[in-house]
Order: sequence, then C-alpha cells, then structure tokens
Amino acid sequence: MKKRLSEEQSVRILGEAEVGGAVSELCRRHSISDATFYSGRKKYRGMNAAEVRELKALRAEKGRLKRLLAEALLDRAASKAHSKRGPLAEVGDSLATCFRLLRAYAKGEYTRIPWQSLILLIASGIYFVMPIDLIPDWIVALGYLDDAAVLGWTFKALKADMDEFYKWETQSI
Repeated sequence: MKKRLSEEQSVRILGEAEVGGAVSELCRRHSISDATFYSGRKKYRGMNAAEVRELKALRAEKGRLKRLLAEALLDRAASKAHSKRGPLAEVGDSLATCFRLLRAYAKGEYTRIPWQSLILLIASGIYFVMPIDLIPDWIVALGYLDDAAVLGWTFKALKADMDEFYKWETQSI
C-alpha cells in the first residue's frame, strides 16, 4: 500500500478509469485499495488537475480567513474589555488574560486547558462580544453589569486553569 495519494494523483487515476481501465487493475497497478479509489472518485469526480489545485487553494484560503476572523473577534473583545475600566478593572484584567489564553490556544502554543473549560471560556467570550444579551448594553448600568456577572462567574469557575496559564505565560516570556 502506498501512502496517501495527492489530489493530482487521484484525478489522474480517475481519468484512467474513465478511459476504460478496469478498477481492480488500476488499483493493483497504483498500489491502492478499492476503497481508496472509490473515495477519491466520490471526492473528485468530474474534476481535472487544475480544478483540484484551485479547490486546495480555496480550502487553504478558507482556513486562513477563519483564523483572521477569530483574531478579529478576539481583538474586538479585548478592546471592549479595555473600554470597561473603573470598578470592574479586575474583571477586565482577567478578561484580557482569557483572550491571551484563547489566542495562545488557537496558535497551538498552549494546549493544557481542558476542553470543558475551553468551551465555557469561548461561550462567555461570545456572550461578552455579542451586542444582543439578556440585558442590552445600551441600558447604561445594567447592560454592562450582566456582562460582568457572566464573566465573573466564568473567571471564578476557571480560576485554576487561568492561574496555570498565567504561570505558563510568565515562564515563557
């Protein structure tokens, strides 16, 4: 058995099959299984090598755009946190630590956070960033108070994970 086929190789083998080659003979000649052939056919049927390269480039671009969107959301949330100083400064500092944790996790630099904590952190961050809350932000005091309450509860629940990240962060610098 060969290693994984490239997209171009799969398209070339599919082209040979379309010309009239027997599938079992093609698979034997190229050292691939029938399952590999049929999964390639399902994935690349009707495509030529140029279209496959374009699809590969589009997938890479989609991944890059997703990373940029995540970075932009983190930046927006961090700027919103910095604008809410005053008596809630401790919450703002914890929030900034959370955003640094999420950024480090997204880059693969810090992965020692349990997935349950990560999901809670992301959900709280989304609640904080979204303009639509239980109590809208345009209601002067109450709008920010519910954000702070959700974040305060999250920070209390994740204190051990955040402390471990902060320790890792200070050792990494």
